[in-house]
Amino acid sequence: YLSFTPKVEDLIVVLKWINIYGVPHYYVQVFFDAIYIISFSKILKLLKNASIEIKGRKNKKFFGRLDENLTFIIEKNPKNQFKETIHIFVNQGYLISSSFVKPDLIAKRKELASGRLLHYISFIGGDATIDKNILIKLIEKPF
Repeated sequence: YLSFTPKVEDLIVVLKWINIYGVPHYYVQVFFDAIYIISFSKILKLLKNASIEIKGRKNKKFFGRLDENLTFIIEKNPKNQFKETIHIFVNQGYLISSSFVKPDLIAKRKELASGRLLHYISFIGGDATIDKNILIKLIEKPF
């Protein structure tokens, strides 16, 4: 499922940062064909207002629903070092772009000090057209 993926452990850190510096925070998720955005304020609101259902014994998952609609899932994900990750479905955010010029991908290899080889890709070029109206609306009213 396509989702924003804040970590539970980051919620307090981000909230503290917002309170100290007075600057709103947004999560942006970039896919190959779309860019979505959600305000941190909305994430907190979703977590606060959802009804929670817990499933599983060993690998518990928390299912958050608003008006009977599944809105997010919280789980300890092996892909994220078993950190509790919140998967908030992208339909809870805003689509700010679906107009892309895809970048070229360049394969690279780096040798670490230990001798281990790290293979990765770099992006060269590319472009996206952002819906400025949605972005301005979010900045003016983050909820």
